[in-house]
Amino acid sequence: MIRTMSSGASARGEDVAFESSDNAARSRARALFVASWLALFALKLALVASVALFGDEAFYWQESRALAPGYSDIPPLTAWLVALGRALPFAGEAGVRWPFLLVGAALPWLVVAWARCVVDARDAWHAGTLVLCVPLAALLGVFALPDVPLTVAIVAAAPALFVAIRRDRTRDWLLCGALVALGWLSHYRYAMFYLAGAAFLLVTPDGRAMLRRPGFWLAQCVGAAGLLPSLAFNYAHDFAALSFQFVDRHAWAFDPRALREPFVQALVTTPVLFAACVVAIVRGARAPRAPGTALLWTLAAGLLGGYLVVGLFADLERSRFHWPLPAYLLALPLVPALLRDWSRRAAGRALVVAGVALGAALTLAVPFLLLRGNAGATPLALGWLTDNTRGWHEAGAWFDEVRRRGAGGDALIADNFMLAAELDFALGGAVPIHVLDHPANRKHGRAAQLAIWSRDEAALRAMPWRRGILAVEETSRRPVERLDAYRSLCERFGAVRMLDELRLDAGRAVFVAFEVVPGRDARTCELPAFGYIDAPVAGAIAGETVAVRGWAISERAGIARVEVLVDGESRATARYGLPRPEVRAQWPRSEDPGHPRVGFEARLELATLARGPHELALRLTDGNGRTRIVAEQLVERR
Repeated sequence: MIRTMSSGASARGEDVAFESSDNAARSRARALFVASWLALFALKLALVASVALFGDEAFYWQESRALAPGYSDIPPLTAWLVALGRALPFAGEAGVRWPFLLVGAALPWLVVAWARCVVDARDAWHAGTLVLCVPLAALLGVFALPDVPLTVAIVAAAPALFVAIRRDRTRDWLLCGALVALGWLSHYRYAMFYLAGAAFLLVTPDGRAMLRRPGFWLAQCVGAAGLLPSLAFNYAHDFAALSFQFVDRHAWAFDPRALREPFVQALVTTPVLFAACVVAIVRGARAPRAPGTALLWTLAAGLLGGYLVVGLFADLERSRFHWPLPAYLLALPLVPALLRDWSRRAAGRALVVAGVALGAALTLAVPFLLLRGNAGATPLALGWLTDNTRGWHEAGAWFDEVRRRGAGGDALIADNFMLAAELDFALGGAVPIHVLDHPANRKHGRAAQLAIWSRDEAALRAMPWRRGILAVEETSRRPVERLDAYRSLCERFGAVRMLDELRLDAGRAVFVAFEVVPGRDARTCELPAFGYIDAPVAGAIAGETVAVRGWAISERAGIARVEVLVDGESRATARYGLPRPEVRAQWPRSEDPGHPRVGFEARLELATLARGPHELALRLTDGNGRTRIVAEQLVERR
């Protein structure tokens, strides 16, 4: 009897010790999550206030100033959130982004809530911490983009649906319906969540049972209400948005380049976390009776598989690596236990630590690159991102100065929608900016919206004006397209006179301002000179001297002088007039009077050039005495 009592007391002691240990582990996991979340939120807050608007963000800001049930590119929620941001007295970029910052900040907490439906509290907090190690998820909310409410709507729907299935209460189904409506208001890409939901309905017993519940159909009715604003807009405007998103944007033909997408996903989520999420989905499919796992693996697998399959036939011209992000977030609850299993061996432990550390490092590196790009420094990576945020502050200030210096003008014009939106934001929307026809307007689905607003080129021609200031973003086109684009200005306007130029980051961003007057077939048409350095190519140079060869042209005026610059200082005057017939073949309509003798050659002395990196460029002087610096490239003297 005594031994039995001692044994029982010992067992109770072990239970208490185990429970205490479990509570301590859970507390440590929660503390790690909260501390990491707070630190990241502070970092995101700094980015929101300092990084220039992403090009698309500026257009959404324009949409927020013309609230409507929909727009030609996306449903209305993004513009509505930006309008909410503008309603409070926050200046600049922060006033546009703060609602998205708050919505994005909720995402890790939603993953924790979803994980609590599937795993214990400790793994739930670890899953929330892993969100902060996936850069795409961790930095969600820095930019005012539709993926912020879209991702939150998808992730929040999982725990809401889990609770609704278990409790079958009307209020829970109404919440599910509201989240579905939120998703439809965010982006047309929410349709993929419906396909994933169909997998849950058809494959799992819980899903099939839902079809017999009135609450499920109530949720569908509430959710469908989120489609009504977009449908109203499309009906009123020849289905412009649906045509763009589902017809014009995609080739809908198999492209073998899309087969590399799994490797892209492994890069953007880090290889270890990508593999862990995929394995977690497979594990969930093998344990269908565990609470929530059937919902987890069907939704995650449906989203990931659906995006990858559709991606084989969809648009490859624009970034889409962020599409499957919700699938990884839904799979994260099972990842902590999986990583523990992998860590039981030394090699696996090293791999897991390296993978998670890489994700955390990338999360911190992206803000660093954004800040460098915002300051005009050449980024080390992620050029697609920094190129869309760099230079807009400088371009806005420059254009405002040109406008004031030139005594204004009764028409302000930009050559593409993104430049127009950024300049409009810089000027506070004080003066409407019209937009010339440009391939980017159609490529990004904004041409129809500009026409709806009467801001396109057709509206410009229909309005009375006598003098305009035109801003051209030269680097928005490929080099081979730029001469013909400039030549088209001579056919669009009655006169074209070059006013000023802004070159940023060694020519990566180039803006040119013109004075234009209405009419066609200009007799006065001043266009920028062009030049290219064939040799040396960017990189290392060595020896006592190096030959600098290339070509230069200037429409109508011709080239009078070509100088070779090193770090902004003239180091050699080139011999100009060498035969380059291939230049004329490339641009057969070019009117440079020197064709085909538009080549040049110079000898650059290296003896006085310090070892290390330098900027090599050309200074062109045309026949009218105008000068222009072009063809900047980095070389390194060995």
